[in-house]
Amino acid sequence: MYGHTHMPYLDENEDDVTILNPGSISLPRQDDGKKTYAIIDIDDFEGVAYEFHNI
Repeated sequence: MYGHTHMPYLDENEDDVTILNPGSISLPRQDDGKKTYAIIDIDDFEGVAYEFHNI
């Protein structure tokens, strides 16, 4: 997980590596300017789920 770019991003590659940027609530930098954050749910049985939300 990283946040330096302030732009939401999710990549789950074939090596079972996930790269996640939740975006930014205070300084969004994507073209549409939407304020974003992510919720990560980690479950021992179901795995990992990611949800991006806009404000």
